[in-house]
Amino acid sequence: MLKPISFNAEELLAQVLCFVERSMEPYRGIMDQLSKRYRPIRDAYPMLMALGLSVLRNYILLDFITENACGVKVSELDCFSKWLLRIVVYEIRYRDISRDRVERYLRKLGLRSECYSILRYYDVEPLLRRMNIVDELSIRYSIPRWIVDYAYRKLIRDEYELRWFIRDLSGPQPTWIRVNLLKINNRSTLKHKLREYYIFAYEDPIIPDVLLVEEGKDRLTRNPLYEQGYYMLQNRASTLVAHNLGLRGRGIVFDLCSAPGGKALHAASLTRCKTHIVALDISARRLRIEQEMIKWQGAENCISIVQGDVLHQPLLGKADYIILDPDCTSLGRLGHTPEIRLWVKPQDVKRMSRLQRRLLQKAVENAKPGSRIVYSTCTITLEENEKVVESVLDKVEILEPELKLGDPGIGLERTLRLYPHKHKSLGFYVSILERI
Repeated sequence: MLKPISFNAEELLAQVLCFVERSMEPYRGIMDQLSKRYRPIRDAYPMLMALGLSVLRNYILLDFITENACGVKVSELDCFSKWLLRIVVYEIRYRDISRDRVERYLRKLGLRSECYSILRYYDVEPLLRRMNIVDELSIRYSIPRWIVDYAYRKLIRDEYELRWFIRDLSGPQPTWIRVNLLKINNRSTLKHKLREYYIFAYEDPIIPDVLLVEEGKDRLTRNPLYEQGYYMLQNRASTLVAHNLGLRGRGIVFDLCSAPGGKALHAASLTRCKTHIVALDISARRLRIEQEMIKWQGAENCISIVQGDVLHQPLLGKADYIILDPDCTSLGRLGHTPEIRLWVKPQDVKRMSRLQRRLLQKAVENAKPGSRIVYSTCTITLEENEKVVESVLDKVEILEPELKLGDPGIGLERTLRLYPHKHKSLGFYVSILERI
């Protein structure tokens, strides 16, 4: 576990972000662990969390400004110094922080104190406007260049829409919550109860058990309704999975690659625990988290936890419904989990696609005729989405979604693609399949 070397906000965050980059651990998870152990971090948690996420969402732009304004090669610095400089440059440009405080850090990093004024007022727009669309958007929104290039070549050829897409892919995502129907009858009741805690939410016009939170987001996980499991945070895109399983009364659901369990819990909620759900995952650590989630949401009577490998699972033939949401490059989550952009590489697309094909083919081969399989990912690449589904088309039929949100899939029009700039959601993909 990371041990802080300092409780000064900038130095603490530099240490955390360096650890995140090297370990490929989630930033939110590290900060949550630290806040439980150290009171100074707990007391400053909202500010620290927001500052870290903002720096992660802007790190390429911050490096570009620093290198052009002050001539510093950020990539040549050691990991801690690199992140400390990014944090300080972000504060100089976008936060109202004491000049003496940030100049002290500039001197510590070997920069002249006059760099403060240069960095604060440096106009980056003339440089960005001279670039081609891919380079400009990559730097402006701190998205790795290969991702912007992929989106332009294979997904969105219109430059105006591409700009809109990259902007929303990079930025903070809308906050959605899903009602737990095991504990409260409907979302309207929950919406009114949330107002007692100054949390204001609005009903999704398409998805019947989801609310969009507009005010009071900082209180969402700090009130009795949340603590008692009346709702959970879940993006509207991922709720399409359980809604499109076509659950009818009793039956057996297998949720493959289940942990941390949001989709299994949604299936339990929709059926009021009348369907038996087997939550399978290869990771014991992640299943322990899912077990806690199941208890919190009150679904112990209908969800069974099984540790195992999907590729060696003989029980799939008993399932009436199968959920497969495998590991992916998570490119649809770059706004919510911006640290992904620190390590995701083009070769990861091919690696993940190979694994996803094996998993879906295994699920389809073992599924009984007439069973329904919902395949989904939180990424945007064709190789991890449509191309994976195409590999099993000789054994399945693609069904029309019962609950439809999003654009038609590329080349597979009955499947669904969700984009952050169009659908107020993560970048997401869903296909509903029936075993022939």
